[in-house]
Amino acid sequence: MRVLMALLLLGCLLCVVSAITGIQAFEASSRTGTVITYWKGYWRWLALVYAAIFAVAFYSIYRRFPIAWKLAWVFLIGGAADFIFEAWVGLIHQPYGWVGAIGATIGAIAAVAYWGIWWQQHREYFSPGGPPAGWSPDLSPLRRFAVAMVALALAFMLAAVAMSVFRR
Repeated sequence: MRVLMALLLLGCLLCVVSAITGIQAFEASSRTGTVITYWKGYWRWLALVYAAIFAVAFYSIYRRFPIAWKLAWVFLIGGAADFIFEAWVGLIHQPYGWVGAIGATIGAIAAVAYWGIWWQQHREYFSPGGPPAGWSPDLSPLRRFAVAMVALALAFMLAAVAMSVFRR
């Protein structure tokens, strides 16, 4: 949990720096050079909202609030759903975009399975009086599912690359 809390503090600090400097994004490329995007108008306050979210998440994990464990599931599944939605919207109109969208979907499901297993194993951290009744740390079926999903995602991505290479 220390690494997660350190990342949350880093995110909070970077959001405050972003609000102060006004820098929203920084991109360096050999093709376009350095591109700095700035917050416009009152959107700079959004960086402070993000900083507050990071700070509250850090504090709730630090204080071991049980609601933090449940809210993390909401953010994990909601983030994956948003990633899948954005992948389909961005790729579906491109040639063979459905291949990338399906790969992103399988990859997101595999990532949720992996991080869900990791988060489930840390449930005791949020219940200082011991694990809740009926809770079992045996995650071997979920672990097998996660390994199968990762293998499926890798096989699908390999097939997509092979299709695009041989198509030319």
